[in-house]
Amino acid sequence: MSTAADMVTVVDRNTIAFERRFPDKLERVWSAITVKDEIDHWFMKTELDLRVGGAFSFEKGWDGWISELENQGYVQFNSSHESFTRFEIEPDGDGTLFHLIDKLPGDFVMEVGSRQDNPIEDSDTEKMRLVGYNQPGGPGTHWTGVVAGWHAFVDSLESYLTGEPSGEGHNRLSKFYDRFLIDYHSI
Repeated sequence: MSTAADMVTVVDRNTIAFERRFPDKLERVWSAITVKDEIDHWFMKTELDLRVGGAFSFEKGWDGWISELENQGYVQFNSSHESFTRFEIEPDGDGTLFHLIDKLPGDFVMEVGSRQDNPIEDSDTEKMRLVGYNQPGGPGTHWTGVVAGWHAFVDSLESYLTGEPSGEGHNRLSKFYDRFLIDYHSI
């Protein structure tokens, strides 16, 4: 497993990317990221019409359409015209390089709702905040819980492919990414 700091790249204000190398052949990784029964094991329960224009629906209300698809190359899931999640793969020696790119709409604001996450003391402001719902860069930027979630999903994909235990838990990753994103956006 990679450490959190080695794994995420902030591409621009509202786009993040994760990269991981798997020892598996390209065909195996492609199957894991595009076949419904496999996605259900490491990602979320899904309904998937794997074709450009085909619909997808992941549990917890995330749905949309597939806007781009290249066999054994990439699949892009759009939930609006301004946001997407993209899985890309490419051969890397005897293994496969996996990329997850997530882009939010420029004006997206996370709504906390009623769910409780990990409240922590913010030493800079001396007040409590919910770690998973902190959006340190403001509208259009990723909140800590979703960045931690993407990291955990990539860990889960690695675990699914290798049979090895998954990486750090979501709560621990949320705390790491809370600090990481605060530091990044304060530059």
